[in-house]
Amino acid sequence: MNRRTLCLLAACLLLFSGCAHDTPDPTAAPAADPTPAQTSEQTSGPSRTPEPASAPQPASEPPQTPAPTPAPTPKPTPAPAPSPAPASKRDLIPFGEDQQYAAAWLGYQQIDDLDYYRERYLDSEPPVYYISDGDYYLVIPRYPDTALDLFVNDVETSQSSLFLEVPDCGPFIVQCNVSDVFEDVTIRLIHDGAFVQFSPFISLMDGSIQVGEHGLDLTKTGQAGG
Repeated sequence: MNRRTLCLLAACLLLFSGCAHDTPDPTAAPAADPTPAQTSEQTSGPSRTPEPASAPQPASEPPQTPAPTPAPTPKPTPAPAPSPAPASKRDLIPFGEDQQYAAAWLGYQQIDDLDYYRERYLDSEPPVYYISDGDYYLVIPRYPDTALDLFVNDVETSQSSLFLEVPDCGPFIVQCNVSDVFEDVTIRLIHDGAFVQFSPFISLMDGSIQVGEHGLDLTKTGQAGG
């Protein structure tokens, strides 16, 4: 066999060997396609460590609008308290510091206009004490717990005798002084261990009412001595 024949034979063997390698085996399983993840890793370069997913945040509640502060309700201005009514009308009498009673001339042999004094100074109807058929006088003690001693003065002897005692007297009326020149009654008022006394009369000089140094004259204007 010559050299040319050997070369031709060797070439045929090589050709046959290459064809055997390129012919796919029909029984072999097809190669698996790369997964998308693999393809992504292959195309995107070096792998990165995935960041941990952040915890889901709770849905934020809408901000609450504070309720409007109600305007303060204005308080009604209280009406001024009425002045307490006096316990007795005699509390309205404007007594001076040393005055222990008030007195008023009511008329001669008859009482004139007692209503004027009832409305202003009397809480009840006063008793009337008769000494003589002369002038009427209203007497109002300043204090309710006042005792009364009433004396009759004798015009002939000028002696006094006790006519009446009242341990707790209120306002009273006395008729006295039948004579213009002689006071036939003496009124004694006792309070808190002390007493004052007087004899009311009309002055012959000027017609003024005389009620003693510790008394207040309440005689209505226009009457004798008013």
